[in-house]
Amino acid sequence: MSDSRVMFLIWFVAIAIVVASILIIVEVKVRKKKRRLEEERKNLTPAQKVEAFLAGKKSLREKLNFVGENAKDYFKNEYGASLSSDYSELAKEFNKKGKVLEVEFCKKMFKAYYSNKDFGEDDIGALGELFGKIVKEKEKAPSAPSFLDKVEDGVKDKLMVVPTWVGGYVSARQEKEERTKRIVAREENETTRWVRTAIREGYDRSKLKGMLDDGKRDKKEVEKILEIYDKEVAKGSGGYSGYGSGIAGKIIKKEQDRLDEAEVSHV
Repeated sequence: MSDSRVMFLIWFVAIAIVVASILIIVEVKVRKKKRRLEEERKNLTPAQKVEAFLAGKKSLREKLNFVGENAKDYFKNEYGASLSSDYSELAKEFNKKGKVLEVEFCKKMFKAYYSNKDFGEDDIGALGELFGKIVKEKEKAPSAPSFLDKVEDGVKDKLMVVPTWVGGYVSARQEKEERTKRIVAREENETTRWVRTAIREGYDRSKLKGMLDDGKRDKKEVEKILEIYDKEVAKGSGGYSGYGSGIAGKIIKKEQDRLDEAEVSHV
């Protein structure tokens, strides 16, 4: 008896373990399938959800309510319609906006809810198809910018004022600096040509300095011209007799005549 009871318990436990394992496997598969279906439902469009529901074994009233609730949610999300509005009011609103399909759908939904006429599977199927057509047409049409999009665009436009102004200011400054550089370079070239002419005319540094110190130039300008003189002398600029016929030669001749007159007046 003792051995038979032990064997019975062993078999009972073994069978229980097998059954439990099978049940666990089945439950896991069921849960996975349920989660997969839930994920698929989340990814379905409103029209696909309605189509899937209408294909199931539900009563006409359940199907009608499902279509009505999903349609109102869709109209709220897409058009900002109120969930508390009935389909008669929604039809009037859509009529003002020129939404032909939406008006037709709302009128048929209102009729389905409040008409005494018999409502069958063909009628609910037609409503589902019409709702699907509305969703498809809406997806094809270019989406209007939402309120947040408009706010974001407005903020971007205002923020772009600053970099645009800064960019214009920087460009103006750069243009001004380039113009100033060109003017300075041109003046320096003219001064260099003038100094070279002075060197060719035989002016040494002290004589050139005396000619420049006429009270018409500040100290910095005189020093700058003398620096150019030193550079040109270091480069080995040659000289020749005569003042030359150029503008620099005339300037040097004029300055030399002034110095000569000053020397005579001191005698």
